[in-house]
Amino acid sequence: MMSLQNLIQYQLSEGLTKQELAHDIGVPTFTIHGILKGRDPKTPDIWKKLARYFHLDVNLLRFNKLGLVPSQRNTDVAGRQNRYRKVAILSWTQARDVVEHQDSFSFLVDGQEVVDTELPGARVFAMHVEDDSMEPLFHEQEIIFVAPDLPPQAGNYVV
Repeated sequence: MMSLQNLIQYQLSEGLTKQELAHDIGVPTFTIHGILKGRDPKTPDIWKKLARYFHLDVNLLRFNKLGLVPSQRNTDVAGRQNRYRKVAILSWTQARDVVEHQDSFSFLVDGQEVVDTELPGARVFAMHVEDDSMEPLFHEQEIIFVAPDLPPQAGNYVV
């Protein structure tokens, strides 16, 4: 399971000092010390800075779940049902592993970015197009969605 303390410890194991990490994130050094002692940050501003640094949704980092506050979940601004949900943007290497897992959500612990989609299915995920491998239809760094559980239909692209 992902925890803020584990993310901080990992960054420190990569060679950063506590002071360098605090500077890179934009928080005081005592915040890093507190997290390492198991104390969560107190202010939403610090949570936002940490989420930005680790490329995570702030709700995932803070509450270990994605999404809107409960009063807004599954509704749009007009109060209608919202069909959109968040899915992970996976690397090409991770995409191969989705076939072996129940859902792509498990990859979020690796600090993956997320995007909204209306595609159904537990294994739906997104990817960045690499180089010119999918030209001329898709260009480098564009985001594509992959839905392995949906049956192919005429007009669909198959990856």
